Amino acid sequence: MRTNRAVNAGESTDEGSGSMLTLGIGASFLILTFLLIPLLGGFVVHQRVQGAADVAALAAADIASGRQPGNPCETAEILVSGAGFSVRECRLVGLISRITVTTNFGPIELVARARAGPSSAT
Repeated sequence: MRTNRAVNAGESTDEGSGSMLTLGIGASFLILTFLLIPLLGGFVVHQRVQGAADVAALAAADIASGRQPGNPCETAEILVSGAGFSVRECRLVGLISRITVTTNFGPIELVARARAGPSSAT
């Protein structure tokens, strides 16, 4: 019968393996953290851009229908720029307004589109 001298002498052959496991888990945690935080931040900014597009489209549709005075696209631009974003496209087809809003989130351009108008026209 063969015996391992290191085991018989009370020495372990896997010294440091727990440290490497801890280091690997810690590195994985840091990598996931630094990837998820910007991703979640981008989601929040996109929701804000979508909300600005929705508000601008509703305001433009109100003006196009005659409920409010003014220029639909100018009003949409004022509302969107007040939120810190920019209007890429403002189009009116009859009483229906279509608004495209953009912003930059780091190197990524976030785009949101909204459409509003009377229920009989949409």
